[in-house]
Amino acid sequence: MSSVIKEMLNKTDLKIYNIYYQLPYKKFMIVNKIDSSKNIFIISSTIKKKGINILNFFYISNTSEFKKNWHQFKSIISKEFRVNFFSQYFFDDLNNAFPFNVLLSKTKEKDIFVKDMPNNAKLDILYSDLIE
Repeated sequence: MSSVIKEMLNKTDLKIYNIYYQLPYKKFMIVNKIDSSKNIFIISSTIKKKGINILNFFYISNTSEFKKNWHQFKSIISKEFRVNFFSQYFFDDLNNAFPFNVLLSKTKEKDIFVKDMPNNAKLDILYSDLIE
C-alpha cells in the first residue's frame, strides 16, 4: 500500500511521507481519478477524549480541495477510521481545512510563545510538539 501512495505524491509530499513513514500516524490519500492535481495526502492521528474517538488532522496537502469537498469525505473517513469527530491544529485560518458552515464545530484559540523567532519564519504544525 505504501508504494502506491508514494507513486502518487509530489516531491514535497513525498519528503513529508518519508519523514513520517515509520511513525505511528495514519497516512492516507484521497484520490481524484480525473485530475491528479486534486489528490489529497493526509497525515493524522486517532485520539480518544472522554470516550469519543477523534481523528486529528495535522497535515493536509490540498486544504482548499479538502474544504471544498468536505461533505463528501467526512462520512467515508469516519467509517474507515471509526471516529465520531474530527479536529485540526493550525496556526493560520488559511490552513483551516474545515468549511465554515460545519454544523457542530468549536474553535479554541491558544497563545504560543516562541523565543528568538526570525521575522520571516513560518510556523508549521508538522514539525511542532503539538502532534506528539
